[in-house]
Amino acid sequence: MIESVAFPHFDGDKEKEAAGTAVSVPIGGSQEAAMTFCVVLPQPDANVEVEKGVYEGGVQIWEGSRDLVAFMARQRQEGVDWCADKVVMELGCGHGLPALFALQHGAKSCTFQDLNPAVLHNITAPNVALNVPSDASRCRFVSGDWPSLPRLFASEQLDACDVILSAETLYREEGFGDIAAVLKAGLKTGGVALFASKRYYFGVGGGSVLFSQYIASTCGSDLRVDSESVIEDQRSNVREILRIVRT
Repeated sequence: MIESVAFPHFDGDKEKEAAGTAVSVPIGGSQEAAMTFCVVLPQPDANVEVEKGVYEGGVQIWEGSRDLVAFMARQRQEGVDWCADKVVMELGCGHGLPALFALQHGAKSCTFQDLNPAVLHNITAPNVALNVPSDASRCRFVSGDWPSLPRLFASEQLDACDVILSAETLYREEGFGDIAAVLKAGLKTGGVALFASKRYYFGVGGGSVLFSQYIASTCGSDLRVDSESVIEDQRSNVREILRIVRT
């Protein structure tokens, strides 16, 4: 379903500070720079237990979101701009940090997709209002599962995308087919998807290695996958950024 979200209104900096918490994303590289977002965090007693098909972790800020923002920021410093004048979607957005980065750097429009309407209402939309309040007209919010998205693209309820962003969504092999179907239906020819993922999700399956193998073996005529960046910082499992091109 298409979910309409009312944007919170903030009258001044003090009210913004009360409503949000600063989250810094180090960019690294030759410059000790960082991106800072103001985000709404859940209450300490909020029920945030992951439950398959019901709640998939949208109120947490996962490290893949930070990895993807840092990657796009470094690429921009090097003259590669993934966002300017692009139609963008973030798949499984949660807090939506990668899509917020895209909006801040000139995206033509941005669709935030999450399984849960409550996440969109209580987390994503307030984050947009806090970080890019003047850009509400460029935003759209979609709640629901991934199998419903190809129909929305086919019926032109959703615009075909130049770029699809996603972080920490490759943790179940059984979801690979649904994700691939979204990429095939939702990306323009030559369009690009950037996925931030752990190489392996121990205990639950999935990961960037298995997803790359899946795309190569089942979608070779429609999608091409390459590894753009590998993150080995000793803080968690090896992570990487995948680039998938719609051929």
